[in-house]
Amino acid sequence: MREHFRDVSEYHHPAAVRASVNHGFILASEIPGQQLNYQLYRACLLPWRHNAGDLNHLFYHCGRVLGQFHKRGENFPLREIKSGLPNTLQRRLERVKKPDELTGKIGLWYEQNAPFDTSNTIVHGNCTFRNIFGHGEQVSILDFESVGHGSPYNDLSRVCSDVIMTRTALWFPWEKAYGALEALLKGYRSTHQYNPEILLKYIALYILDRYVQVYNIKRGKESVSGIPLSGAKHRWLLQSLLNNDVRAVLPG
Repeated sequence: MREHFRDVSEYHHPAAVRASVNHGFILASEIPGQQLNYQLYRACLLPWRHNAGDLNHLFYHCGRVLGQFHKRGENFPLREIKSGLPNTLQRRLERVKKPDELTGKIGLWYEQNAPFDTSNTIVHGNCTFRNIFGHGEQVSILDFESVGHGSPYNDLSRVCSDVIMTRTALWFPWEKAYGALEALLKGYRSTHQYNPEILLKYIALYILDRYVQVYNIKRGKESVSGIPLSGAKHRWLLQSLLNNDVRAVLPG
């Protein structure tokens, strides 16, 4: 990682304290800062204590780091990732024994849109907010056990989806969260280009997969980090994704 981010000032390198090839782990020193979801929710829900400009600045640098990660990893020798979003949704759909009406539409959408993206680069594989720490203007990416070769949208869409899902939460100022999302995409574009339509399809893969897993396999209820959802907003988001409506989900 030091070689990969050798001149990226925004990346904070956690120091390795102990490593084992036989048991496959790296123990890192304490990492400064907090997970991105914690920082996002804190800034949105406690605006009198936290500056939205600081949050957007952090997300901009997060986008830059992720863009550098993908740009420099195009020729990196790695195995193909097992956690690619198209494969994950396909496996979930195959497990559903009694699909509901929406899951049937998801299966049809999958068939109509596959194959998705064939570009290859180094991919984290589980690039959610829980695995990204922010500290001032620096960003740390953690837990590379799923790393491999695949589409960069596997990573970018997960980070975007974590923000987009706040739009379905009850009593949540999602407009502020979308400001952070805009900053993240701007930072990503400064180092690595992306196609909004392909990005939306990967966002759909992630969010629709969550629906199939939660409602058809686990038989539970969806939430955003413990915050209950608005059923009407959730249905609107799912339908917009099934319609590939870029302007509705990613305004601007």
